[in-house]
Amino acid sequence: MSATSGSVGASQNPEMATAASGTCSLFRVALVGLGIAGRARLRDIPKMAPLIKGCERVQLAGFVSRRTLGEIDGVPQMDLDDVMKEGNDIKAVIISTENARHEELARRALQVKKHVLVDYPIVLNASAAKQLQGLAQQHGVLCYEEDIALITDQFQALKNLVKTRGALKEASVSMQGGFNGWIEDFSASGSPFHSGINLLQTHVDMFGDLTASSCEIRRTENEITAKAVLHNTDKRLVTIDITRGPQMTRAKKFRYEFTDGSVIDETTELEDLSDANKDKPKPLFMRDFQQFMLSVNGDRDNKYNEWLTICCLQLADDLYAMAQDNPRSLL
Repeated sequence: MSATSGSVGASQNPEMATAASGTCSLFRVALVGLGIAGRARLRDIPKMAPLIKGCERVQLAGFVSRRTLGEIDGVPQMDLDDVMKEGNDIKAVIISTENARHEELARRALQVKKHVLVDYPIVLNASAAKQLQGLAQQHGVLCYEEDIALITDQFQALKNLVKTRGALKEASVSMQGGFNGWIEDFSASGSPFHSGINLLQTHVDMFGDLTASSCEIRRTENEITAKAVLHNTDKRLVTIDITRGPQMTRAKKFRYEFTDGSVIDETTELEDLSDANKDKPKPLFMRDFQQFMLSVNGDRDNKYNEWLTICCLQLADDLYAMAQDNPRSLL
């Protein structure tokens, strides 16, 4: 694998070459968007980055928001055009906006040779994601998708347990959550399987490549329901149900049956990985940011995650197309 396709080493990155030669320079990062993830990064990066392997030289240069906020905890507000200027000292852009703006902002940053870290879903279709990955490779920078669901201790323990069982017989998962003002707007957030792409990513990560079989999405003023049926390479079914409504609290249930007769569900006791992961950052967005920086530095290969991004966006695209063709859907 070439460094530009999944990681960026010192030969492609002058800042890293400077650090390798013994001259330490700051790696200045700008944050665009102050939602939940953006606020967490604004809080944690200035305090924690100097203490985290791979992030020691990171400085949060500023944040961009549509609101006029001035300075927050010593971090200045910046103009988006200033962030996106080619040749300035901003080396990476973190994009934490609503989903529909991801592509425009990521493309703009990549075109001026800045690394990008984008909240999931990175964009709203697989074709655009491929274009962004190609643009990143062309300019020798990294295009990275956040998905903290893949790096939680609980998911890692669940994945480890699944590996000890026989072949999958059948899997089902259901997730419910509330409205937030934009996730119910498919033009802003994408379909439920785009905005909820972490469900696809975690299950592909556990059970291998999946293929879409059918999809039904029903949307009313007070509720969105979505049901996807997928199958693995052994034709075993994986069913994902998503329900959202104005007053719903977040909840998730799952059941995995295996050909050896064993079952794993949300009540199964999982291994405690807190000791094994004691050297990793505790806040999940900082754990993810460390992965991003290690990939930028050339110390981590991001090729698998890039494949997972495209694979699951293609699944989400296929599912939404099936839902649009399904007479039982209400869109």
